Amino acid sequence: MSFRVEEKVPVTAAQLDALIGELQTMGLTQSFPPRRVRSVYFDNLRAQAFHDSEEGVVPRRKIRIRCYPDQEPLEYQLETKISAVEGRFKYGRVLPAPECEDLLARGLIDPQYGVMMPRVVVEYERAYWKLRDFRITTDRHIHYHHPEQPGEVHPEPFHVLEIKADSGTSTDYLRGIIPTGRARFSKFSNAMRSVLAEPDRV
Repeated sequence: MSFRVEEKVPVTAAQLDALIGELQTMGLTQSFPPRRVRSVYFDNLRAQAFHDSEEGVVPRRKIRIRCYPDQEPLEYQLETKISAVEGRFKYGRVLPAPECEDLLARGLIDPQYGVMMPRVVVEYERAYWKLRDFRITTDRHIHYHHPEQPGEVHPEPFHVLEIKADSGTSTDYLRGIIPTGRARFSKFSNAMRSVLAEPDRV
């Protein structure tokens, strides 16, 4: 089990362009071609995963099915992100298409949250970068929608730069390299608030 440090920097498009330009003068390089990402997030009928995320409860989990829509052949991943006292980690497995369709139709059973159903879809364009000994991703054009209402899109006003480093990395070290202010930013939570006006009553 490998824990990691994650810091998020919500920014405007202009701020992100300026930040990437500045980091490139420090050695930032692209590590993987940009691609579209689509994630379907699950929660129970009480929106317990959403509330745990909002309240900072640990341990807590986020469960999603992720794919890259422009990839051929299309491949699905069932991923679980766990936030614990020790840090954060993620594990997952490839989903055969029939199993993916079944989970999207019938939901799944989680040991912490019980029966979970697809609640929100998050889509964005992700670019992948490397600087020194840690990874950086940038997410642009983020938007949210209900799994059954893809035409009713809720755009996210911010783009996001995320720094991912080994668990032993000092946050002071990271902030010395990228001093731009951090903020709590959860695509899952923002999607739940945007798509489901009252998540705990839906």
